Amino acid sequence: MVRGCRGTESVMRRFFFNPADISTDSAFISGDEYKHIVQVLRCQTGESCLLLDGEGHEYPAVINAIEKDRVTFDVSDKIRNTSEPATRVTLYQGMPKSSKLDVIVQKCTELGVSAVVPFISERCIKLPDKGTDKKTDRLIRIAKEAVKQSRRALVPIVSTPINFDELLRRTAEHKLVILCYEEEAALSLKTVLTQNDAADIALVIGPEGGFSPEEAKALIKNGASAVTLGKRILRTETAGAAALAMIMYEKDECG
Repeated sequence: MVRGCRGTESVMRRFFFNPADISTDSAFISGDEYKHIVQVLRCQTGESCLLLDGEGHEYPAVINAIEKDRVTFDVSDKIRNTSEPATRVTLYQGMPKSSKLDVIVQKCTELGVSAVVPFISERCIKLPDKGTDKKTDRLIRIAKEAVKQSRRALVPIVSTPINFDELLRRTAEHKLVILCYEEEAALSLKTVLTQNDAADIALVIGPEGGFSPEEAKALIKNGASAVTLGKRILRTETAGAAALAMIMYEKDECG
């Protein structure tokens, strides 16, 4: 009998590996994930786990050996993960201050977002500074941990910040663009979703200061549907997760 990390398959630990590092019945993990397995979790040989390739597949595996710089696994199968939503939602998030973007990436990953693209607009309080690539790398790590926790298998794409002109260009490529706008009082998110069956959605959330009237007009002229999320004004770090949860519910992606 093979011993699981916590006794049952439903709570088996999940680890990312490079798809190039697998053969027919074995795989190995090195680098930071190796350190997490050995130094943090202190896993032992014989423990069962699930390996993730980041492309939507899971591999039931057992730790075969713990070496100086890598962990090797016996792999028994390749399974397509069924928890990924069929509706692809890209969150375009106005740059927030402090560490709010960390929370936004984490929670929206749990809720099923496909990509997160921060952008700079007129009323952004916080602007990107030096070390943007390192901050993006940190956000990708946060997304990976959220994927493990939520039992997803696809890691959302996390982009470096873009400017407003690039935001207009990118959102125009989506089938449906939803602009959550505090000045919109009539059109609800539910109404837009029930009238459109698009499976590729751009969700646009402004920064702490919101959008200027000119920016909102530009987005709407570019094809965005401005919607209200209700009678209360939500913080930027709340609005994206709230709207994403509503989208997943309306699209029957919550099950």
